[in-house]
Amino acid sequence: VRNGQEACDAVADQVYDIIFMDIQMPVMDGDVAISKIRAFEETSGRHEAGQDARIIVVSAHASQEKLRSFLKLGANGFLPKPLIAADLAAQIHALQA
Repeated sequence: VRNGQEACDAVADQVYDIIFMDIQMPVMDGDVAISKIRAFEETSGRHEAGQDARIIVVSAHASQEKLRSFLKLGANGFLPKPLIAADLAAQIHALQA
């Protein structure tokens, strides 16, 4: 998808295992989209059914403060930009454990 609103719309239409969420996007930033996705999962019954998407934030903002704020919003992991293939694989593996 191209922006946070499209991400929210896509989640409403389909269950996803993993979402890679950029934080700075047009229309709706990723932090707002994460909050809306988590709220939708709760109200739609997906959370109760164990169908929460795992959300990995992808951002150049890699401070510990930012990381904590992303996790507080409901993100499950974080990957700094630029992406490194080994880090991507490690995040996916960690989510499967």
